[in-house]
Amino acid sequence: MAVYPGSKQCALPIDTRVYPVRWYILLVFSLLGFAQAMVFNTWGPIANSAKRVFPGWTDATVALLTNWGNICYVIFLVPVCWVMDTKGLRKAVVGSAILVALGTGLRCITMNGFPATVLINLGQIVNGVAVIVVYSGPPLLSCTWFPASERTTATSVSTSLLYLGIAAGSIVGPYVLHDFDHSNTDSNITQIPLQEVDWENATSAGGSDGEIYRDRIRYLMYGEFLMAVLLAVCTTIYFPDQPEIPPSITASVDRLSFIKGMRDMVRNPEIWKTVVPYALAGGVYLNWITMITINLEALDISQYESGWIGFYAVVSGCVAAILIARVIDYIGGKMKFTIIILMFASGVCFIWFTLIYISYLPFSKVSLYLSIILGGTLNSCLVPLFFELAVEIAFPVSESIVGGFLTGVLGVIGAIYLLLFFIPNIGVSWMNYVLIGSTLLPIPLMLTLHEEYGRAHIDKRGILDKSRTSSVGDSVLNLSTSGNKL
Repeated sequence: MAVYPGSKQCALPIDTRVYPVRWYILLVFSLLGFAQAMVFNTWGPIANSAKRVFPGWTDATVALLTNWGNICYVIFLVPVCWVMDTKGLRKAVVGSAILVALGTGLRCITMNGFPATVLINLGQIVNGVAVIVVYSGPPLLSCTWFPASERTTATSVSTSLLYLGIAAGSIVGPYVLHDFDHSNTDSNITQIPLQEVDWENATSAGGSDGEIYRDRIRYLMYGEFLMAVLLAVCTTIYFPDQPEIPPSITASVDRLSFIKGMRDMVRNPEIWKTVVPYALAGGVYLNWITMITINLEALDISQYESGWIGFYAVVSGCVAAILIARVIDYIGGKMKFTIIILMFASGVCFIWFTLIYISYLPFSKVSLYLSIILGGTLNSCLVPLFFELAVEIAFPVSESIVGGFLTGVLGVIGAIYLLLFFIPNIGVSWMNYVLIGSTLLPIPLMLTLHEEYGRAHIDKRGILDKSRTSSVGDSVLNLSTSGNKL
């Protein structure tokens, strides 16, 4: 059944169909997100080694390389979301895959002197533009290809692969450089301000060891470039805009225009009650975990071990997020309650970690591992739930606009967080206090949220309540089959 304009509540028979190829589409999209996130998280986990290779690099330099993803997100959010909303998934995804390949290719050109620093920054910038599609696109892909009973699960899979890419960045880089990680700190490295570096004569900050580090980093760059090229080829060869027959009733319903949808998002207070908690809890944690090597250095934890801690936290979060999403799909709701419980429990774990960090609680690696992994696991579960809840509340605003809006604000929060590293003598302990606040402080705002499931209501009953959508515009049946088909 599908809706059509006319009476307040009305229904019209229409076919819906679920294609097995949806899982291939989800896999390719998710792997693209994995690759982009891995490139995004290249430098934080190998910060100690990178500072041996590139003269003048500091913690702030490494933070900026990570921060380009947030900065580019904010700058290019509107035009990229417009492409997704008006030109379809295929153009947006293929374009993003090419950008990831281009960004990783730029970093392979040279590892020497000032040109390497410039090209590495350019590569991170280009990769940062690609982040918009892979971060904001999951709810759009889920609605386009998956039935209502699988949407949260599909969103969870694609967002989990993003975090898994961050986890891969946490261990692959340190693993490549592990044999030469002779110390846990950089006390033996003389840091030179960038403006004082003799770039013509500088080779590396680590002497002969620096040359070994340089070669290993070069191998890492080549590996990520090859991965990106393969995904660009896969998306270019086959990635349809949409199936010929929609998988659900609401997949056939017209969404608001891009301008009207953006305006409705900004004016809807209930949307802000999901956007702000998501951006704070997710934006701070996402960037905190990418800089965990610098954070744990004060506890004499090597970059190799820090990488594994981050890896365990993210992987366990991916598994838990998919399981919880499957339960949510089964019971059909209760997202608000689940989000509040997850945020509270995650905040408690981060308090536990911080008390260990400041030596208020006895230090042990078991406690350190558990506090970070449990807190990260619970935080990672929030992402698909926030996406799907916001889409339900905002309906009939397009899923691409909702996803872009949520992750755009997240990018702002992340950029502000990483820019704090540029404050002179700020240290690193502040990272943990901000993490606690970003997780617990939004809970009162979530308690005031009016939870509703407009899209799920239509799919369940096969009826559009036009009185509900009259304030934001008409939703009409769209049986267009333009674009690439199966």
